Amino acid sequence: MLDTHMPTTPSVGSQVPAGCWIDQSDWSDWPQGDHACSPNEWPYNLEAPKGTREFCRIIDWFLRNHPQLYGPDLGQCLALIEECAPGKTVTARVSYDPEMGSYTLWFTMYECQMDDDLDSQELTLYCNREREIESLSDLNELVAVWHHARPFPGHKNRT
Repeated sequence: MLDTHMPTTPSVGSQVPAGCWIDQSDWSDWPQGDHACSPNEWPYNLEAPKGTREFCRIIDWFLRNHPQLYGPDLGQCLALIEECAPGKTVTARVSYDPEMGSYTLWFTMYECQMDDDLDSQELTLYCNREREIESLSDLNELVAVWHHARPFPGHKNRT
């Protein structure tokens, strides 16, 4: 029986969903290349902003494929990101490391106030507060949080 909760796998050359983004310089070269995903694989590096269906589908897929990850801990991580980066665009994407054979769920905060090339006020605040919460520190093997000063590229074509 078909699992109606499983995200459908895009075909070769399929379009990036509206409001989402994929870095075309990425090694996976989806969707312009011929690297269609196998069944039950997520389209690597599809990046979707919070509040979109794709954001929820990315997280749902990751949770179902990583049963050791406790959903409420992930919710606490997202809540802390929102507290540390209020009003910023927050996205989710899954990356795959072919050498390690592992997936990582990445949350990225955009339009951050950068202190220098590597630090932002938002990420520094998140990291400092994360250390105080043991359940969030336990996520570090599967979940990563990052930042950018630029706006989210998926929003550049919004009208």
